[in-house]
Amino acid sequence: MEEKKKQQEANFQVEIDRFIKQNRLQQRVKCSPAIVSNTATLRKKREMSKAIAKKNMAIVEKTYEALKADIEFKVANRPLLVEQVSMAFIHNLN
Repeated sequence: MEEKKKQQEANFQVEIDRFIKQNRLQQRVKCSPAIVSNTATLRKKREMSKAIAKKNMAIVEKTYEALKADIEFKVANRPLLVEQVSMAFIHNLN
């Protein structure tokens, strides 16, 4: 019984020592300068890339709108099919 009790006390002491070492190491790891969270850096990069993409999209949209307006202007000023045929007929007569 005494031997069993000594064994239990020894096991209990080992568990206590292990727990103390674990806590000490855990605090050391938490305070380590080598372990750094880079979520803020990633968030900034993501926001910057979104802003750049937004600017690029705005530029592309402006160029598209300008191209579309140019096409609409050309279509509006183009003679009708009836006018084209009559103009070609008149041209052929001359």
